Amino acid sequence: MKFSGNILIEYADTEVQTHWLERAGPKLILDIDDISTLDREIENTIEQYIANTGIHYVDDFAGGNNWVTCQFGRIEVPIDRWHCKITGDNCPIQAKIDLTDKQRFLQGCNIETCEGAVKKRYDRNANEFKEDIWSTVTDGDYEGHHHHPGTAPCSFCEDDNLRDTYHLPWEMTRLTDHISDYETARTSVELLQEGVAYKLGNAICSTCFVSLEDSYPEIDLSEYGIDLNEYDTVEYTFKP
Repeated sequence: MKFSGNILIEYADTEVQTHWLERAGPKLILDIDDISTLDREIENTIEQYIANTGIHYVDDFAGGNNWVTCQFGRIEVPIDRWHCKITGDNCPIQAKIDLTDKQRFLQGCNIETCEGAVKKRYDRNANEFKEDIWSTVTDGDYEGHHHHPGTAPCSFCEDDNLRDTYHLPWEMTRLTDHISDYETARTSVELLQEGVAYKLGNAICSTCFVSLEDSYPEIDLSEYGIDLNEYDTVEYTFKP
């Protein structure tokens, strides 16, 4: 299983700390004496974190089973139900492919209800297409990031109700962890008008966080205690 993505970090003089959701565990804090070694030290620390903690998080979330999320699954919020991109309907197996039980997947997946669409778009019948999906995930060719158990959508990534991009908890944070006065932000007229006030406690991915000024140019984030100049993202890739 390949791990890759972006993690939010904050600089404070020679100290660098990660920011992520509480279920990812305690933040990592690094004291950097030589700025030229910053990237390498952060990457090493993150790789060690994933090897020691991240993999166990994914395994625990999967309940000890070896499974991935189907690449044709999309989650509908706020009810958090998995829909199929092909059928457009609720997925009978909730996009969960148990890699130890092929028959369960073949029998549970219902894309045959859209046989014509599958044939037209992929030039495969439904059974052949299911076999293709199974081969892709079991061969390890498909390493789509949101297929890790325990991932969640970023509430700032898209405006529509169906989100394709999912993130692991160490790749996300919450604005409530960074603003200086929650009540002021929660009742702010400009944050209410921009729709941000309603999402202060929602998960936001590191990329969306550092892009807040571009996404909401009318908002002066410094009034709420956020100085984006002190933040950055670190890209990582780790394959056990």
